[in-house]
Amino acid sequence: SDERKKEDISSIDPMIDKLLKLYKEVDPITFRYKEEVAKYQDDALIHFGFSANKFKDAMEHAGINSDEFSIVQEYEDRKKDPNTMEEIVENFLAMKYDEITPLNFLMIKFILKELININDRLKEVEKNGKNNDRKE
Repeated sequence: SDERKKEDISSIDPMIDKLLKLYKEVDPITFRYKEEVAKYQDDALIHFGFSANKFKDAMEHAGINSDEFSIVQEYEDRKKDPNTMEEIVENFLAMKYDEITPLNFLMIKFILKELININDRLKEVEKNGKNNDRKE
């Protein structure tokens, strides 16, 4: 989105070590939403995603304060108890998957840089190996 609407802009590159820890700890899952299962039974769709609870814990373990970032957010769910008609308020966590895109982009850049470094070192080893063969 337009940079003119933003402030406190900074690179996420310095977070790479923490993000590597986070990515090692978090596993994508498949799941069905309970409300959809109640309504559609076996026809409820399967979703791809993360456990917001585990993602938040993994952020903390990686040294990332989850309360400072918008990737995992807490929401209130308000319902009426059908028996008493009293309002029931439940708090739950939800993922903002669009927030993961820049992190994935950074991880791809990091992996690409590592692959280029490995490829360069391999070429150097192969080159030195050929030079040693010529000397013999």
